[in-house]
Amino acid sequence: MIPGLYSVVALKDKKARLARIQGSLSYLCWPLQFGWEKLHVDINENFVLNASNVQFSTHQDEVLSSPGEAVNLECEIPNYKSDSIIRWLLNGETVLLPNEEPRESKNEVEKSRRRPFFNATHGIHVLHIAHVGIEDDGVWHCQEIPENQELLTFTSQPIRLIVVVAPQTPYIVFEDRRLVDGTIFTIREKNTVTFSCVVRDANPAPSRIEWLLSNGHNLTSSSHLQEEFLETERLYHSRSDVTFEVNRKHHQVLLHCHVHHITFSTSVTVSISFNILYTPSFVISRTPGFGYPITEGIAVSLKCEVDANPSSIPQWVKDDAPLSTHVESGGGYLNFSSITKEHAGWYRCSTYHEFGHFASFGYFLNVRYACKTTTSTTSFNDNESSDTSPCYMQTDIPEITDQPPPPQIQIGLGSAVMLECASEEDVFQSYCWAKVKEGGGLENVASEHNLRFDHVLYNDAGVYKCMTRNRIEDNLSTRNVEVVVTGKPFVEPLNQTLIAIVGKSVSITVQYCANPIPLRAYWIVQSLVLKPGETSERFSARNITKYSDNINCYKTILDILEVKEEDSGEFVFLVKNSYGIDDGVVWLNITQASFSVSLGQSISHTGSLHLLCFLTSWIYLLQVIPR
Repeated sequence: MIPGLYSVVALKDKKARLARIQGSLSYLCWPLQFGWEKLHVDINENFVLNASNVQFSTHQDEVLSSPGEAVNLECEIPNYKSDSIIRWLLNGETVLLPNEEPRESKNEVEKSRRRPFFNATHGIHVLHIAHVGIEDDGVWHCQEIPENQELLTFTSQPIRLIVVVAPQTPYIVFEDRRLVDGTIFTIREKNTVTFSCVVRDANPAPSRIEWLLSNGHNLTSSSHLQEEFLETERLYHSRSDVTFEVNRKHHQVLLHCHVHHITFSTSVTVSISFNILYTPSFVISRTPGFGYPITEGIAVSLKCEVDANPSSIPQWVKDDAPLSTHVESGGGYLNFSSITKEHAGWYRCSTYHEFGHFASFGYFLNVRYACKTTTSTTSFNDNESSDTSPCYMQTDIPEITDQPPPPQIQIGLGSAVMLECASEEDVFQSYCWAKVKEGGGLENVASEHNLRFDHVLYNDAGVYKCMTRNRIEDNLSTRNVEVVVTGKPFVEPLNQTLIAIVGKSVSITVQYCANPIPLRAYWIVQSLVLKPGETSERFSARNITKYSDNINCYKTILDILEVKEEDSGEFVFLVKNSYGIDDGVVWLNITQASFSVSLGQSISHTGSLHLLCFLTSWIYLLQVIPR
C-alpha cells in the first residue's frame, strides 16, 4: 500500500445519518491520485490510520442512558500530543471545536451542557453530557487534529450513545382503523386480511415484533416490518404487517402481536379475537352404524349435525318425495320406528342459512336390497375353486349382450356415498364389488357387501358390478350400477413450475375433469386470452383432447415459440361449467443458455477495502514505473 495517500471521512448527508441509525455508516476511501471510490463499512469497524497502513478494530463501546441523566464518553488517543486539537463528532458532524487546547482539569468547565476535559491521570479525553437528551443519541468519535498539517488526523473508536425512550402502547390497525385491544373481529371466511401492529415514538426501534395465533401458529416469518426514523423527533415509528386468508379454523382464535423493546422486561402484547362467519357443513351418522344391513321392521335413526356460523337448523328431505307423516324428524334426527321398503331412497340433510340454502351429500338408505333379481346366474361345483369369494370367479361370469343399461347414481364431486350389495340370505352369501374397465375387464375394488366412497373424485365415475354368491346353492348373482360424478371443474397442471431457455420453445400441459362439459375454457397469457385452438403471435393453444379412460377428463397444451425473458411469470388455464370454476397456474422461469463465473460468494467489509486499495495501488504502480 502506498503510504500517505489515504484518508477517511464520514458522509454528512441525510441518507448517511439514517444509515447510522440502522447500525452502519458509509465511508469514502480513495487514493488521492485516482479519484473517488465508495465503500460501505459496518459501524463496528473502527478506523485507525497512520502514514503507512489502514487498520480496523471491531470493538465498539455502547452506552445506554435515559433522558435527563448525565453520562461521560471516554476517548483514548494513543501517543497524544499536547499541541494537537481534540474535537468531538456526532454521526460524523463536528459538535464541539474548542478554540483552545483541551483542559487538563475537571474543575475548569464550560457553561455548555456538553463539556470536554482531559483526564491526565488516565490519559483519556472525556466528554461530559449533563441532562442527556434525544438529540445526543448517535455514534460519537473524538478526533485528534495535529498542529502539523502534514500528519494524518486520528479518529478514535466509535462510542454508540443510545438514549433510551420507551414506545407508546402498541396497537393493531385494520384498513386504517385502530382496533381496541381485545376487539372481536367479525369477517366471512375465505377473505384475505392484512393487520398492522404499530409501535410509535421509540428509541431504539423495537428489537422484535412477533405475530402469533392462539392455536399455535407463528405468522412472524410471513410478516413485513417497516421502520421510519423521524429526524426532527429522532424517534422511530415501526409497523409490522401480516397478511393471510381466514377460514373457519380461525373462529374464536386469538391473534397476538408481541412487541419486544429494551425498556420492556417482558414483551408487550395486544390482541384481537376472530368471529369467522362460514357456510354450513354437514356430518351424517346412522343407528345402526354404517355397514350393518337394514332389514324391514327394525328401528333406524339418521342424525345430521350442521356446523355453521351463525348456527342454522338441520332439516331432513327425501329426494322427489315428501317425508312420511309417521316418520319422526327434529333436532337433526330422522327416526324410523319400524322401517319398511317404502322408506328406501336418497336422503339429504338441508338447512336455510343467512348465506343461502345448503344441503348435504345424498345418502341412499337401502332396506333389504336383494341382488338375486339381477341379469345373470352361474352355478359352480365345489371342485372348481377352493375360494368361495365371487371375486375369484370373475372370468367365469357370462356376458349378456342384450341386457338393459344399468341404473345410474349421480354423486356430487367430493361427496361421500355408500353402495350396498345385500341379499335376503345374508348368512349364506359372499360379496364382491368390481369396476368394469374399458373393453369389459373387471378390476376388484371391495370384498364386502358395502362399497364406500369417502370423497368422490372424477376417476371414481364408471360402471360397478355387484356380485353375490350363495355358498349353499353355489349360485352367483350380479348386478351393475353406473356411478356418475358431477361437479365443478378440477384443473391440475402437469408441472406447476417450468424452466425455459431464451430462444427455445416450450409447451405447458394442463389436465382437467368436469361434468357437465365446461361452458368456457381459456388460457390467460399475460394480456392475451386464448381459447383452445387459437393462436396469437408466439402463443398457440392446442385443441382439447381426452387424456384418460374417464369420459369426463381432458387435456390441453399451450405452445410458446422462441421464449423471451418477458415471458417469465404465471400462465393460467381457466375452466367453467354450470357448477363452478377452477383454474390451474403454471409458473414459467426463464434462464439464459450462457456460461457465467462468480468471483466469490461473499467478501467481508475488511476484505473488500483491502482488495480495492490493493488493486488501485497496483494500477498506479503500473502507470508510473518506466517500461
